[in-house]
Amino acid sequence: MKYKAKYSIVFVCMFLLFPPSRATAEEVVLLFNDSGYMPFFSGDPGSEYLQYNGHGMLVDFLDAFEAKYPQHSIRRILVPRERANRMITEGTAEGYALNSPLFAGSLSDQFTFSIPIWHTADAVYVNRDQPCYSNGEQLSGKLLGRIRGYGYGPLDDDLKSGRIRSMVVDKHEQLYRVLLANRVDAIVDNIHVLTYKTRKEGANSTAFRACSPALYEFDLSVFVRSEKKAFIRDLNTFIRMSMENGLLRNIERQWLGDFPPVSTYFDGTRKDEDANIQ
Repeated sequence: MKYKAKYSIVFVCMFLLFPPSRATAEEVVLLFNDSGYMPFFSGDPGSEYLQYNGHGMLVDFLDAFEAKYPQHSIRRILVPRERANRMITEGTAEGYALNSPLFAGSLSDQFTFSIPIWHTADAVYVNRDQPCYSNGEQLSGKLLGRIRGYGYGPLDDDLKSGRIRSMVVDKHEQLYRVLLANRVDAIVDNIHVLTYKTRKEGANSTAFRACSPALYEFDLSVFVRSEKKAFIRDLNTFIRMSMENGLLRNIERQWLGDFPPVSTYFDGTRKDEDANIQ
């Protein structure tokens, strides 16, 4: 009995000194914008002191990554953009959960993008029986539905000058309704967002058509400090694996249904069996 007690004490001491690998996993703090970006991630309430427990395609993907690589622990924090920028500058966070080289700016010198997880695009949409407008010149004098506070890249100067008139709304769902009601000539939206939002609303995304070419296409990746070499290496390996074994495609189907690659998105092959927005 004395030996057993002695060994038990030794075991407890070893457990405290050398806990299981998950307890000693390297933590990486990734920031989520609190406005959300569905279907990629939701803007559920949270704080910098609490683990973000939202949902979306990126959340499903990161859950699968952590299950495969328990040596990496991702602390997910939901914060406003301004606070996120401060945390990145101060070094209290390792990166953004989702970002694009198109929007990274000067931070690219200190950070590394994972290989792309998704490729997406922003496009001008019109009602299916209406003519398309693919640039600022064609939209000149037209009424464009847009979301308050959003930037629209190559259309921004024309919108600011008034060459393109605009109807400003607060939510994506409002965009689709004003377009279906012919209250605007066109809207601008992200192809993943529109597909998710209309599907959630019980809408038929094929009531609209995306004008070709897209305003711009961009990749979405995890954006993390370059010093996190092991994390970046394993994440890139897992992204490639997820493309090959169908995990990314299955996650996309769960949230978007039959969503085609961006390369075929603008050729009219989209399928959606939902009913029209009322």
